[in-house]
Amino acid sequence: MPVPSLVNLSSKVVAQCLAKDRYRHRNISLGEPLSDQVFFRLTRITRNVSHVIAKESGLKLNLTEFHSGPFQVSPEDYENLRLHDIRSLGLDLNKFSNDPEYRGATKRGVDIVLVLKVCLNPDSRQYLKQLKFYYLGELPDNWIELLGETLPNLQNLNCRIKDEDLGRVCKSFPNLVSLTPVLVDDLTGIRHAKNLQKLTFIKSGFKSPEQLKELFELPNLRALDISGSVGFFENILLCEGSFQNLKYVECGESHITGTQIRTLVERNPSLEIIHLLHASCKFVDFSDLPVTVINLGTFESIMNVLRNRLDKFVLPGDEIVENSLSGLEKVLKRRNISGFKEYEFLKMMKEVTLKISPEDDEENLVAICLHRYFKRFFPRQSMKKIIKNLDRKSPLFVKRRWAARLVMRYLSEESN
Repeated sequence: MPVPSLVNLSSKVVAQCLAKDRYRHRNISLGEPLSDQVFFRLTRITRNVSHVIAKESGLKLNLTEFHSGPFQVSPEDYENLRLHDIRSLGLDLNKFSNDPEYRGATKRGVDIVLVLKVCLNPDSRQYLKQLKFYYLGELPDNWIELLGETLPNLQNLNCRIKDEDLGRVCKSFPNLVSLTPVLVDDLTGIRHAKNLQKLTFIKSGFKSPEQLKELFELPNLRALDISGSVGFFENILLCEGSFQNLKYVECGESHITGTQIRTLVERNPSLEIIHLLHASCKFVDFSDLPVTVINLGTFESIMNVLRNRLDKFVLPGDEIVENSLSGLEKVLKRRNISGFKEYEFLKMMKEVTLKISPEDDEENLVAICLHRYFKRFFPRQSMKKIIKNLDRKSPLFVKRRWAARLVMRYLSEESN
């Protein structure tokens, strides 16, 4: 099996050749999952992908995923998905709303069953796992039940749901393991989703514990993402009870306090990871808690965040990298730095510099962190003196010399 780097490289090259129509005299069929990766790359190069969806190109892709991106999707594109075995679909019903052919028998809204039958072949409808609606519009009253009958094995649903319809959704999709309800403010009825493992909120606002208490009745709930919600922690902590098997909580840009974090951990011993990278308490040290806290409050956590981030494609000005460096500077100011490893720190600073090289006239956060490091571990010395007195026999000599020169290059007060 190809290693990921080779797969990424090959999919990029194939997509470029496909965009330039270099396969026009060929008749080649590409399997999965390479087809999905090539198509993803292709949509980042060109918006002209209709012929690829229709399998009219020399290289025939066999897609299992289809989600609208930077390209325009027509009803014909959706109809041609029948040529593929789709398992994950993003659907915009607005594309069909003006076509009389897709109007329901009552003329109210789109005939959602007809749309799915036109877009998906029988196998795709039977085994579709993920469905996201970008736009629902007006639908018949029983659209949820119709959707459940048409897609019997759906496991992941992302769409706008009215508060009063949440229970119907949970009953109609007994195999649901992941749910992303949009604009839901009351979770009454969610107790019926007994197999649910992940719950993500988008634009939700909770005002009372009564709207949340049924969450404790979900025996298989493993992950909660409340990034897009307001009032969750204030009200869930007013409820009596605890989560049965909750392992992970994503807090997003919430205003959760340190006290609330500690109460949440105390009440829910199953918790293992809390993600606070964008939360208001992202710089707080929670190293005393018996869980892994992903934030910028400790040296170890910051190193993990930077390591994971640098494994991806990042550009200068990346928010996560910049916040991590700001957090690192704060940690270096503390009296005691738990778990500090000099080799790992210097190595990471060089990796950040190599991956994201700022312009000479820009503020260099790496240089600021390194300056703080030298002031702490080489006190009351100028950078020139530090470089002159570095121990050449030390295994860290090369990294320390590089770091000192970087500080002198970007911080004018240290270059004189």
